[in-house]
Amino acid sequence: MSTHAFLVNAIETSTEAEESRLRMLNRAKRALVKSRKTGKGYAANEVHEYIRDRVKGKKPEKPQEVAIWQD
Repeated sequence: MSTHAFLVNAIETSTEAEESRLRMLNRAKRALVKSRKTGKGYAANEVHEYIRDRVKGKKPEKPQEVAIWQD
């Protein structure tokens, strides 16, 4: 691989990673706004269990929203 090709690849990889990070942050901000508006969210332990099961190849039910606070 030439130096130029290596640098182009590094820039593409870095750009893709940054775009992915920004998409994740935008989703998180929207979720926070929604949670504050509705007062609902997800229990962390249920989310963690869901993720562990998905990683293991299982098809668990998605966690259900619950009331987490009231203003």
